[in-house]
Amino acid sequence: MPDFSRLSQALAPITFALTLAGCNTTTDTSYEPETQLSDRKVVETVPKDTSNKISPRLEAKLAQRKTINVFKAWDSPGTFGDVYEKHYGLYWTVEAKAPSHTLTLNQINWAFNYPRFSYDDYPGVQKFTLNTPWGHDAEYGETYAIDLNRSDYAEYMARVAYASITANKADGVMLDWWHDEHPTALSKNQIRKARERLLREYRKLDNNKTIVLGNVNDRTDLKFARLTNGVFLEHWKKPFDKYSKNQLFKMENRLEFFDKNLLEPKIIAFNAWKKSERDMLSRLNRQSENNRRYAKLFTAMTVVVPKNGYILFGDNNQDEPDSDHNHDYYDFYSFDIGRPTGPRVKVANGVSYKQHQEGFIAYNITSRAKSFKLSGSNRTVSIEPKSGLFCKERDDALDCLAID
Repeated sequence: MPDFSRLSQALAPITFALTLAGCNTTTDTSYEPETQLSDRKVVETVPKDTSNKISPRLEAKLAQRKTINVFKAWDSPGTFGDVYEKHYGLYWTVEAKAPSHTLTLNQINWAFNYPRFSYDDYPGVQKFTLNTPWGHDAEYGETYAIDLNRSDYAEYMARVAYASITANKADGVMLDWWHDEHPTALSKNQIRKARERLLREYRKLDNNKTIVLGNVNDRTDLKFARLTNGVFLEHWKKPFDKYSKNQLFKMENRLEFFDKNLLEPKIIAFNAWKKSERDMLSRLNRQSENNRRYAKLFTAMTVVVPKNGYILFGDNNQDEPDSDHNHDYYDFYSFDIGRPTGPRVKVANGVSYKQHQEGFIAYNITSRAKSFKLSGSNRTVSIEPKSGLFCKERDDALDCLAID
């Protein structure tokens, strides 16, 4: 739980100095219209700010990225501390503590409050808490909405967030429910304005030197992408379903969108859910042939498309009462071919690869096998439908992982 004595001390001396700050991939949208992002409509015109510089500390952590980078979202029952046992590259919770190579983010509940949890007892939060249920009661107990319309709230919560990461020496903040659709009486426009006020107040404090990562689920929003430097893409589906072809193309599009428009260092946490079986406990089928194949597909996508992608392939939120973001740390996450040596190469719609120091990684989200010739080589490679391909170069041969 957070040390609120430190947080209270850190809140006091904060001063405000106005410093607003504001990879270019090509998105091929030539496939059928149904694969276009349904939520791409943008109202505001926002100039892209490219002046942000990440801190030396963040640069040092990013320099330690592996070929495959896995993230951990919150702590599940019985898993506290395993971030030290496994090589997670990104981790967030209410007070994130992790090894020196891991990007750590503190979760800040900016839109609602859990009165029964001490970590939500921010100094002074009571005066902003409404007697209006938020809608989380069934899962988390009493939850109340925050009065986002108060003129002094954005400055207050920005101070809380910045004091929290300062006290805990975190690399930034994770903002859950980072979109305009909340289960409250506020309009989308009111929520949107509150989000913008909060961001601008926070950026006055951090001078664009820390990570602001928002849980956008599967939404895209150009204005807020250009004001933040990280997203949590939580791809919801029904437990017993697979992702459809249309969904897979939209996932690829989102990776392209955020890699193009986020501020540096463009942190993309990509969460996909496994296919559950009706006759198996959820934790027992994470290693099924189908789920391993899809885990490799999504892992390959997060390596190939974005600059700084992180993968979490795990349980559906509905699998079991405590299954939110539970997962296996797959053996193939240790696959190592060094750092990328070039950009993503797009072979066809839904098929791409990226070359690394000792091999390459490719993915194919289409329903047909594809063949392509590696750049700078006479070698022709084939990749199966809806699969990821992980190959290491050994002399004149390729040593590739099985697709499942």
